[in-house]
Amino acid sequence: MALMSKRILATFMFATVPTCFAMAEPGNEATARQIEQQYEALLGLPTGIVKVATATDGYQLVIDAPQLLQKFAVPGLVVEGLQSFAMQLKPTSNGDWQIEQSDSFDISGRYQQPPSLETLSLRYKVGSLTGSGLASHDFQIPKLMQLDMRDVSTSVVSGAYRSEQTAERITWDQSTDNVRDGLLDLKTDSTETKMKNAGQPDAWTADKLTSSIRMQGVPYLALQDLLDAWMKQVQLGKSTPDIAVALRPDLQQIMPIARGLQYTGAFEGFAASAQGMELKARNVTYSVDAANLAGDVDLGIGLSIDTLEVDDRLPAATAELLPDTVTMDVDVDELNFQRPWEYFIKSFSPQQALNDNQTALLMNYLLPKDQVKLDISESRVASSLYDVTAGGTVDFKIGAPRPAGQIKITAHRIDPLIAHLQKNVKQVPEFGQYAFFALAAKGFAQTGPDGGLVWDIEMDETGAVRINGRSFGGAPN
Repeated sequence: MALMSKRILATFMFATVPTCFAMAEPGNEATARQIEQQYEALLGLPTGIVKVATATDGYQLVIDAPQLLQKFAVPGLVVEGLQSFAMQLKPTSNGDWQIEQSDSFDISGRYQQPPSLETLSLRYKVGSLTGSGLASHDFQIPKLMQLDMRDVSTSVVSGAYRSEQTAERITWDQSTDNVRDGLLDLKTDSTETKMKNAGQPDAWTADKLTSSIRMQGVPYLALQDLLDAWMKQVQLGKSTPDIAVALRPDLQQIMPIARGLQYTGAFEGFAASAQGMELKARNVTYSVDAANLAGDVDLGIGLSIDTLEVDDRLPAATAELLPDTVTMDVDVDELNFQRPWEYFIKSFSPQQALNDNQTALLMNYLLPKDQVKLDISESRVASSLYDVTAGGTVDFKIGAPRPAGQIKITAHRIDPLIAHLQKNVKQVPEFGQYAFFALAAKGFAQTGPDGGLVWDIEMDETGAVRINGRSFGGAPN
């Protein structure tokens, strides 16, 4: 999920750059000054940060990043390697603007906030970046964007936490569509190759990651207005909590951040270290599909793992129990993100945290029916020893002692698992207990139409369980 969050944030960034250049002929000095003034006014930047020069086929826009950093100096923050960056602006025949950029970055920083002695160190490096884009005549609508970055690394170190991520290459292709009433749709596809995170506690590598983001109804004008207002407040020297209070109406306008969102990420050649062991998978795919984010949300979550392996530090008999294939599809219903956001923005105070009553009300808005409903589609775990699928619904009600629902589990292969447990019980004594439970479960099963073993499980809030019609107790009174 963290990876997913970063890609969604990056997608928003292109939509929220609120530039508004007037259409102009190349070489027009008056237009160059107008671009500077409009850009600074819309972003709330001090005069002199943006410099525009005429060129033979358009304009060159330069943002003086070091001067901007001085204007917004943060106590305890030291930044090195920050340089100005430039973009080439070329008017097109239909009134749009073509944007070109070529650059490299190697920026490092250290932040220490008194009285703490702990230092946060950061570094961001891009060996080379080439980008192109197409924007509307007023530059408020980003129509197309393509980026190609090589030798990318990001490092964040603070105390025991360390994240050092690298990628050999990142490509980014984004477009917008269906612009209406301050909203637009975003389509983003990206590819990252030769990825590595040498961090602590997380460490992983991947040959490739492809991502796809689709967002409907992004409030790009509200996001641009918020950025402008926020920058102006920062120039007044206000703290982040005080700025948030001053900008309550602006913060309310940006939610929902999209009316609908679909995200898919697919790793190839993934490996991760966990508890002294290395796990590998040929492919790992995960997805999020959220519909109706302005109201009662329909949230779908998916996960698929293909060819899962573990290194030889795990005993062979135990390693064989790991699934080769894992698939999971879950729909989460009865959620509302919009109402709790609106309540939080109206209620939070920089002086004190939400009290118990406010927190309870926030949860009531998040769960308007006081429950979360999980709808599990045909999820599956399989290996050479077993092949098991599951599906059904589970309701988690606020205040109920236990969840309620119905789950159907089908085992298309289980006898090899039992034989494996019994065969290796001398090497792993716990296998004897596992084999006993597996045999007992097999005894409760019914035979399905396809010959598989079936367990129809019914649960109620008292803790009572029925398996294929047989009762197995409940919660004591």
